[in-house]
Amino acid sequence: MTILPTVSAFRERDFQNRNIFGQRERYLATDVLQKISVDNGYAEKVNQVEQVLAHTSGLILDIGANTCGESEYLTTRGYSIIATDINEVALGLSKERCAKFGRTAPRYIACDGHRLPLQNESVQFAIFNESLHHMEDARKVLKEVHRVLAPGGKVFMYEPYAYNPYRRLSEVRDRFLGTIEKSFGEGQLKRLLSEAGMTTVSIRRHTCPPSKWKSDMMGNIHRSLKHIYFWASRILPSVFGNLVAVAEKPGEPAAAGGPALPASNVSFESILRCPVTGGRLAKLDNDIGYLSLDPAFRGLYRVYQGIPVLIREEAQTLDTNSWEVLTGIRQYTTH
Repeated sequence: MTILPTVSAFRERDFQNRNIFGQRERYLATDVLQKISVDNGYAEKVNQVEQVLAHTSGLILDIGANTCGESEYLTTRGYSIIATDINEVALGLSKERCAKFGRTAPRYIACDGHRLPLQNESVQFAIFNESLHHMEDARKVLKEVHRVLAPGGKVFMYEPYAYNPYRRLSEVRDRFLGTIEKSFGEGQLKRLLSEAGMTTVSIRRHTCPPSKWKSDMMGNIHRSLKHIYFWASRILPSVFGNLVAVAEKPGEPAAAGGPALPASNVSFESILRCPVTGGRLAKLDNDIGYLSLDPAFRGLYRVYQGIPVLIREEAQTLDTNSWEVLTGIRQYTTH
């Protein structure tokens, strides 16, 4: 019996940081709109999401967005995206890249998907684009998604298939490299969604062509294996195809004035919540951070390049006097 090493979310963050720092200049130099136009594999991946998103007018939560290429593209298409990841460095790189190319950036939150720092029923759509399998506890993450989704809100997932033999081998390898790697069977994914209170709308098999952007960084052998794998997935999708799932939170969408207002009527700060207490936060002036307004937890959350880092393990606990000074001078913004 093979015993795989346990990988925490924070070890996963360290693994991703090494990858980002190693390719930082390449990430920054990549114009997402140009990439879409020349990289068929990447374009097809994004198209899978956009087809399901059609006509969504509310806030869209991209969970595990990493360097946020898909979120950046969807923002240019007029969607109101909140890109989240436990890795604030990845989000900061995306923000820097949007500034470089003169484009509107998504909104960003550095957070743990197991404790989403958002108001109940505040978003209309959630995206897991090859990210749920990187979470320590998928069941807990999906329950959090159910909490923040408005009634009638949807979830899109593009995830690896558990009984793909190629996938099983890569999971063992990647666990030893220090990244969380899981996969799901159809029945397992449906059960996870049901236990989280959501209904599976559809589930099918699909594998996008290899991304040219990624293939260009591979050796010849690795690149050849990727193309063989794609060929096999098209011939035998029941074995090699990835899972493409759409789920829905039961209930009727809220009427205008309800908790799920159109994105144009929602203040970003107004829906942020403390990941420890679930209470309101105050945005302090001069990028000091975000302060919990609950005296039971006098937590101060830092910002990174203007991005709130709302991770409970990283909150600074203030003494009573410091907390009272910060709340008493009222140099913060609440809604």
